[in-house]
Amino acid sequence: MRAGPTILIALALSAATGPVRARDTQSPHAGSLSVGVGTFNMRHANTSSGVGLEYRLDSRPWFAVGAYERNGDIDLGGPVEFRTSLDVSRALRKGVRVGVTLYHLSNARLYDRNPGVNALAFVQTF
Repeated sequence: MRAGPTILIALALSAATGPVRARDTQSPHAGSLSVGVGTFNMRHANTSSGVGLEYRLDSRPWFAVGAYERNGDIDLGGPVEFRTSLDVSRALRKGVRVGVTLYHLSNARLYDRNPGVNALAFVQTF
């Protein structure tokens, strides 16, 4: 699967939901739990589906750092990985959002191997 068409579909779906307003229904420093399901490794020959669980300490935008454990899937070069993403979501009610996230995961050349992967997921945040 090529990333280009997938990205265009995700953007079209998010634009079709109505006007975009940059506002947040959570307090600026509240943590949130996000559950997602989607496609991982979109740019490579062997794509895979996945389920993700993420806890965000606060709602300020910043460059995410995390740990990756290879479980027979993709060798990303090492455990320390960096993530950049584009998240588009809509509030269903106070404290609950649904949306789409598109992200790139890479080790920023900390290791000899740095394939980097792209993912597209539908998420629900509490």
